[in-house]
Order: sequence, then C-alpha cells, then structure tokens
Amino acid sequence: MKRWILALGMTLMLGVSAAWAQEIEMPRPLAMGTFTSAPLAVALNSDGSLAYVAHADGTLGIYSVGANDAFLPITDPIPAGGISFQPVALAISPDGRTLYVANSGFVGRSLLSPVTIWNIEPASGLLNPGGQITIPSSGSGLTSIAMSADGGSLMVGGAGENGAVVFALHDIPQFVTMNIAPYKRPCMGAGPMLCMMVTDSAGVQMFFYSNIEGFDFQWGHPVTLRVQVEDVPNPPADASSKRYTLVEVVSDEGYQAGLSFEARVPTALITPVEDGLYSLNGEAEFTCATEHQCSGLAAFLSSPTDIPITFTFPEVEGDPLIADITLPQQ
Repeated sequence: MKRWILALGMTLMLGVSAAWAQEIEMPRPLAMGTFTSAPLAVALNSDGSLAYVAHADGTLGIYSVGANDAFLPITDPIPAGGISFQPVALAISPDGRTLYVANSGFVGRSLLSPVTIWNIEPASGLLNPGGQITIPSSGSGLTSIAMSADGGSLMVGGAGENGAVVFALHDIPQFVTMNIAPYKRPCMGAGPMLCMMVTDSAGVQMFFYSNIEGFDFQWGHPVTLRVQVEDVPNPPADASSKRYTLVEVVSDEGYQAGLSFEARVPTALITPVEDGLYSLNGEAEFTCATEHQCSGLAAFLSSPTDIPITFTFPEVEGDPLIADITLPQQ
C-alpha cells in the first residue's frame, strides 16, 4: 500500500537545535506540482491515489496523485463555497465514502458556519453533494475538522467563541443523489427478487437491495433522486442497516419507449398470467417476441434455471414488456 505525505506551500520550523534540524532532510517527493488556485487544505484517500484539495477560490479539486510525478485533475473544479463562505479544512471517513468540509465565513447574515458533506463515489472518487449542517461560530468561521479512527465522531474547530464541537456521526443527516434506471434486474436477497439499479457518476451500475420510503418506482422512467440516509439501530439480520427516505425527485426523463435491457431471469420470478402473457415477480407483465418463445418458455418454468431475456419497453406506457427469450438447450 502506498503512503504519501502531502504538504501545503509552507516551511516546517522545529523548536530544536540547528544540528538536529540538519539531520532531518526532505525525502524524495513522489509527486510535486502547483495548482491554479492556492491549496488551503488537503486530504488523501486510503491508498493515497487521490487528493482532495480545498482551494482559495472556493472550489474543491480532485487530483490523481503521482500522475507524471505531479497532480492530475480528474474533473473540473467543483464550486464548493457560498456567497459568504469557503472550504478551509477536510476530513475523509475511514470507509472512504464521505468527505466532510469545514468552511470559513457564514451562511447569509447568520452567525452559522457550514460543514458541507460530500458523498465519494467508490469506483471513481468523484463527489456528489450529500447535505450541510450549520454550527454557531464567531470570528472568521470554522477553522478545522477531524474524524475519529472508527468513523463514529466528527470534531470541528472554530465553533462558538474560540471553541470546538464533537458530533456523533449517526446524529448527522446524510443525503445522497441516486440515478435510478428505468428497469429492475433479478438479484438474490433472502431469495430471488428484483432490485432497482443505481448508477454512480462514473457510470457504474449497482444493485440496490433496499426500498426508498416515499418513492414509487415506475417502469420505463429513468429518475434522479435526492435521498436521506439514516442508520437503523439494531436491524434484524435479514434487514438493511440503512433507512432511505425520498427528499425530492430531481429529474424524471419520462417514459422510454423502445429502450431495451438484458437480464438472466430465474424461473421462480416468472408466473403465467394467461396465454402468451407472463408476470415478472408480480411487478411487471411481459409478452414473448414470438409464439415459439412462449411455448418454449412454458416448458422450462417447472425447473429451476435462469432464462436469458432481452426486454423492450413498448410504444404505449403500461402495455406489457416485449421479451426476446433465449431458450436453454434441452
């Protein structure tokens, strides 16, 4: 595992003798570089491959560390400040999923300074807004931030009058942005089931095994949601440790006639409704692309197997999906 030390543009002065100071030499840098705006704070991910930088112009930068022995931006600078505040200190959760940013300045005309929360995409390291909490402050606002090794507590400096405050993380609301595909795919929970598909900002699609309270899934509609995530204390063994609640529907692209998706469907999820019409786990109905496929499908439903199917959304919303079925070899 790589280990990095990333230093801001400053000189380290030690209150020791000159002889001892001469023995401490700067190690050979693994990466050196400059930024278009001065770095006020930095944080590294767990393996040191990515650096998150709070810049003096109020932006957050994400950089690949050591690319060409320097810092290569992996995305455009992210506007992270407000009209009257800007990021000055960073902390990453031990699981690498969340970036906490302490800000100088205040929200509007209040004496409240914000800690902004950013969700880190696991595959890409990119950031999605995750919410904001405000803390009574004075002077120039918040000054520093740190997280406990177990990820359970967050300490923020600059609170009140020359003070600091410690929060339990489970008391801080978490918000995520979720891109929901217009279809579900078979997944395995306590048994075969259908899962919503969530796509992160890097285009990686993942199964989502939980429900989102207040959200009604619509087949054929790609949507982007803002969701609040809360810890569930002492969840049952077969239940999620997180509770997801809809905050808002950010966008709904509308019904996608003609869109296709592939799935390997366990026969346990297929139920005949009537001749040529089937139910997909009781959540969506489909018809076969050809009569031959339907007669062949019926022959396999009594045996436990997975059927490769390409589903297509019909022209009229609400009509059955059209299933192009690849029948197993008998």
